Amino acid sequence: KCLTEQASFRRKEQTYLANYVMKTKQAETELQCGLHCVADGSRASVNYKTSGIGKGLCELNSKTLQDTSDADGSLHNSEFSHLDIIIEK
Repeated sequence: KCLTEQASFRRKEQTYLANYVMKTKQAETELQCGLHCVADGSRASVNYKTSGIGKGLCELNSKTLQDTSDADGSLHNSEFSHLDIIIEK
């Protein structure tokens, strides 16, 4: 079965969403990390490690930044980018 959806990503640099990581993967690029999230189907956003030890870490989250408050775990982290997944049919 082929997927007919198109995915767009809302990117926020130097941001890490904690407390909602459901699955971890490795990815060569932010786009590949985002595609892991789209393929999973039940995830809302990703944290992608852009530099430092562990570069390429891709964390699939159950919530987006918009779904949470800063108190929930949105952190400034210069080694990560956060991508919200926007699915359009």
